[in-house]
Amino acid sequence: MPSQKNIQSVADIKTKLSSAKSAALFQYQGLNAAGIANLRQAVKDQGGHIEVFKNTLITRALSGLQIKLEKPLTGPTAIAFAGQDEIAPLKEVENVSKDKDVIQ
Repeated sequence: MPSQKNIQSVADIKTKLSSAKSAALFQYQGLNAAGIANLRQAVKDQGGHIEVFKNTLITRALSGLQIKLEKPLTGPTAIAFAGQDEIAPLKEVENVSKDKDVIQ
């Protein structure tokens, strides 16, 4: 039986995904702490935010929203949520992936 904390986390993910203009899942393996902090700040400067959740919780939230993944999530996964501008925050994630070749 899922814990109340996990049930609340799934509900939070669903709410955030539903209210975001756009969102992107990405693996940040290979980024050091400073790199992640810089990425978070860059996304925040563009009106978005990044959160890290357990893969099982993300999968359950997506399933609850009838969103199917092509393949299971593996490794450390984060979600970049875009607020007012649906593209700019996600472009920051893409820019880091091009520069560092670490984000998938």
